[in-house]
Amino acid sequence: MPRIKPHFFSGLDVFWGWGAPVELVLESVVSFSFVLHMLLPMSSVCSMHLMRTLQHGAEPQAWAQHCMYAATGALCLTTVMAIIVPCLLGGVSKTNPTTKEVTFEVSNQMLGYVMLALRFLCMLGFYAGVAGVIYSIFSFQAPNGNPTLPVSQTVHCVVTLAIQFFFIYAALIVCLTVSEVSEGQIPLETYRFYSAIEAAKSTIPFAPMLAILFVTTRMYALLITDNKGAPQGWVQDAMYMSTWSLLISFITCLVAGMLMDNVETDEDGRVINKFEHGYIDIGMNVLRYLMMLLLYGGIITVIVGLFVMTPETASGTGSVVASVNNARK
Repeated sequence: MPRIKPHFFSGLDVFWGWGAPVELVLESVVSFSFVLHMLLPMSSVCSMHLMRTLQHGAEPQAWAQHCMYAATGALCLTTVMAIIVPCLLGGVSKTNPTTKEVTFEVSNQMLGYVMLALRFLCMLGFYAGVAGVIYSIFSFQAPNGNPTLPVSQTVHCVVTLAIQFFFIYAALIVCLTVSEVSEGQIPLETYRFYSAIEAAKSTIPFAPMLAILFVTTRMYALLITDNKGAPQGWVQDAMYMSTWSLLISFITCLVAGMLMDNVETDEDGRVINKFEHGYIDIGMNVLRYLMMLLLYGGIITVIVGLFVMTPETASGTGSVVASVNNARK
């Protein structure tokens, strides 16, 4: 007897016949909502950077606000298309398993070109908006003669993680779009750049969670000090330690992928390279475990610092990295 796969929307199938389209819509929307995991921390650090200056009546630059609207509007438009295409136009929404990008297929060729144009418009608007928000953080100047506060260590770390995160998916989308436009005549798997990007992609699942942890720690420090404090210096150093370990693993994947035929990663996304020269192989393994130790050590240190933080200790002083940066200036 054939087995029947359970269907969550079986009731809708019976009464309305819309179960499959609704399920397809939900799957499509959830598939590309992963970018919110990094977009939300980015918005939070932008607000935190301006929070103390906002007390003087300042606002983000007008063009920075337009960038925020562009990124948000791009996501909203993609969501609307994911609803309209399967439910009203009789088309199909497909999600790329590699980039999580949603594409739309309709029977009408002209309508297909419109959907393709909207797809790239959304992608351009989103990435341009994110880039604009990042630039606005570092170019902001306090009005009315008020001193412009320096960008905090937390913001630096979150921005670094965001650049890694969005760079990987933007590069993958470009590569797969080239393959799609060429109708498969350009085999991506034969190019070292694509293999390097694929390998580096496995290092960034930590980025959103690290960003959220850093933002939480920074917001708590502001909360208990009336927007005047910062995490302890050793906690800020731990943020840098985790961020840099992830960045080094990311760069190692890219460089190794460009220089070698195959790049391997373990389940945690750490780089596993096999070289013909034994000493190089040993060096890469040492680097791999060192980065893993720094990553998890930094995460644990930030969590401990969050729970032992008090208004007296949340002064932001004592950071080794901040001292080095000040000395260089």
